[in-house]
Amino acid sequence: MALHIAFEKSADSFIKKLVKVLAGPYVHTEIIITNAAKIHTAYSAYMACSFSKTQQEEFCFNDDTHDFLCVPVSAEELDRIAKSCEACVRSKKPYNTQDMVLSQIPLRNPTDKDLFHSPALFCSQAVVLVLRACLNIDHDLHPHLAVVNSRTISPSNLHAVLKPVCAPRSAYEVLTL
Repeated sequence: MALHIAFEKSADSFIKKLVKVLAGPYVHTEIIITNAAKIHTAYSAYMACSFSKTQQEEFCFNDDTHDFLCVPVSAEELDRIAKSCEACVRSKKPYNTQDMVLSQIPLRNPTDKDLFHSPALFCSQAVVLVLRACLNIDHDLHPHLAVVNSRTISPSNLHAVLKPVCAPRSAYEVLTL
């Protein structure tokens, strides 16, 4: 069982090109859960869509388009993450367009809510809130996640926060090992 965060670096649309120019090399992020049966499921928030999941047969991950970080988790933490992501899918949590657009305004510091009190999510916001809600309180990532505002963090900033404490992985390692 494993948890990986995928960071998309391709810019195949106008919006992604704009995000890349304004916010750095990464334009989107997703949570990838691998269960005990080696089945992979990705969860994320996509613009103009509710929070969703993607099954492995629909994945478009490769090393040319994505970078991956492995988040060390226990079986209990992974179970909580999977259940929380599924709850966001079932509740059709909408996309947080407003905060995504406003996230690049310097010195903006809106009130940060937890996963279950956030009415909408954008991709990197969802990753931060899911990890905060589901990792054990003594997990090594908590001090790093505590200093960011989920409503203003870009995928590139999230990568910078996680990279010092999460090992990089290749697409092959994420999807086949």
